[in-house]
Amino acid sequence: MKDAVREAGAIPPLLHLITDFPDAAFAEAASYAIGNLILRNDDNKAAIIEAGGVIPLLQLLDSGSEELRQSTFSAHVRSQGGAVARAC
Repeated sequence: MKDAVREAGAIPPLLHLITDFPDAAFAEAASYAIGNLILRNDDNKAAIIEAGGVIPLLQLLDSGSEELRQSTFSAHVRSQGGAVARAC
């Protein structure tokens, strides 16, 4: 299912919700969806990196709610420090 979401082209619209919507609720919902997509899925992680999603996601973590910072998504992104460093 996760691969089908990526193959359907859903990653860029999810990133759009994070970078271009003024409502933080949309950004947080999109980040949770992305967190689910990248969990145990290296192809989706690579797609997020290739789509330029690393910096916007890290910025969201810095500016997002406490709930977002403590989420599974946050822990997962932080655990991917090597991949993030290579992407930047």
